[in-house]
Amino acid sequence: MANIKVASKNKVQLDWREEVAGQLEDRGIFDGSHMITRIEIEHKLMQPVQFYGLMEQARRGEKDLDADGR
Repeated sequence: MANIKVASKNKVQLDWREEVAGQLEDRGIFDGSHMITRIEIEHKLMQPVQFYGLMEQARRGEKDLDADGR
């Protein structure tokens, strides 16, 4: 949500489209509704909620912000 708020505040139009070019590769386990890679299993990142903190930290790091967003 923070990424969407920042984009909205900065009037950035997010493009959620996905275009796949070239060959597709086998990227992990697919059970019909979830795709999990070996790396995600190794780091115990198997549910979206487990990624949120990681994504927020990456966004702050790109903006050179501390944990409080300053």
